[in-house]
Amino acid sequence: MLVRCGLSEGIRNLLVRLVLHARAADLADDISARHFVVTALTEELIVEHDGVIPHELEEAFSYLSEQNIKLARKAARGVMAAFAMEAQSPMPLPAMGEPRLALPAA
Repeated sequence: MLVRCGLSEGIRNLLVRLVLHARAADLADDISARHFVVTALTEELIVEHDGVIPHELEEAFSYLSEQNIKLARKAARGVMAAFAMEAQSPMPLPAMGEPRLALPAA
């Protein structure tokens, strides 16, 4: 089907990978899952092409890179908000054990 649509081999492979990763993740509500899929696709492209992205994939790679940054920021905001909710009460300092020894001056 993808061949009949006129898509190049690189784009076809990218779309198939996207579908396989998306099937394994809950992309509807989970920002972290979306970030994982985009990161995995980006890393696979880099490894497969030894860091030299073919011309036919440059636009898709740029888009994935932009999305990776946006999704990482959104995921981090969610993590930081959850951490802030967890740490609303003051955190006690660790108890001091034995006194520390001073090192002699050199």
